Amino acid sequence: MGITSSDVRLLESALRLKDINYVIELGSQNLYLEGCDYQKPPFANEWYESRGIQYMCIDMAGDNNAIKINLSQCWYREDYMIFDLVTDFGTSEHVADVEKFQSTEFHDGHIHSVYPAYEPLENEIAWGYYSVWCNKHNLAKPGGLILSVNPKTGNWPGHGYTYIDSEFYKSLASRCGYTIHHLRENAAMGNTKDGWNIECILEKKSDNAFISFDEFQECQQYRK
Repeated sequence: MGITSSDVRLLESALRLKDINYVIELGSQNLYLEGCDYQKPPFANEWYESRGIQYMCIDMAGDNNAIKINLSQCWYREDYMIFDLVTDFGTSEHVADVEKFQSTEFHDGHIHSVYPAYEPLENEIAWGYYSVWCNKHNLAKPGGLILSVNPKTGNWPGHGYTYIDSEFYKSLASRCGYTIHHLRENAAMGNTKDGWNIECILEKKSDNAFISFDEFQECQQYRK
C-alpha cells in the first residue's frame, strides 16, 4: 500500500499537531498522488524531505535505503526511540511471526513466501501483529505520534492477516495511555463496497514499556 491523497491530508493534520523533525515508516512507501507516474511512483521520502523532515523507513527488501528489520520480532534499541512520527500505511496487517518459511518484504511491505501454499497459524499471526505494534510503540519518542491506516474488519478480503475496527484503538489507547487525536473510517480510493480503512493518530504520552501479549489480545482484532 502506498500513500494516497487522503493519506497526505492525514499526514498534514499530524504536522499541525506536532513539530515533526524525524519520521520512520513501516514499509518503503510510494506516492500515488495527482501528477505522479503510477507506473513508476516516487518514494515517499520526497514528500517528507521537501518539508524539512528527516526520513527513515523499515523494509526487508532494502528499497530506498531502508533499514532491514524483521517487524515480526519485537525490536528495541534505545538510540532509535527518537521519532516524532511513526507511520504504518498498510503494513502491519501483513506481518506474521513465521519461521517455517523464508520471506522477503517488498517495498509495499507485503510478505511474499517462497512456500506460498503455507498459511500462518493463528498464534503466528497474533504474535506477529503484537510485535509490529511493540515496534511502533518503541520507535516513537514520548510525545511522538503513531499514524496508522489499515483495513477495517469485513473489508479488503484476502488482503492481509489481521483486521481491526475503531474499538481496537480505543482499547489500545486506554491500556497504553495514548491520546487519540484522530480516529475515523475512510473508503480508500472511493471504494465504499469493501475498501474501508481505519485511520488513527495516537500520541505516545510516556516512555512506559509496551503492554503484554495477553493484554494486547484483549484489544479487538480479527484474523483472516
